[in-house]
Amino acid sequence: MITIHVRIYGHLQHDAPEQKAKHTLEVTPGTKVAEVIESLGIPRAEVAFRLVNDKRVSDDHPLEDGDEVGLVPVIAGG
Repeated sequence: MITIHVRIYGHLQHDAPEQKAKHTLEVTPGTKVAEVIESLGIPRAEVAFRLVNDKRVSDDHPLEDGDEVGLVPVIAGG
């Protein structure tokens, strides 16, 4: 198992366990960002940007020990 740190921004926190902004998770090496989003109960369509170590990545990005994942919500405006 590897340890990753997840930071959830904005209204996405309301879908996350305990509505917390920060989570530390143990996952299998190579777990994809999409799997983390799903495990937290956050609708993937609501996530505008996925960041790993402050770099934008896709859903299929594999995670490594110590990675910091950021989930940024879709923001509507007009």
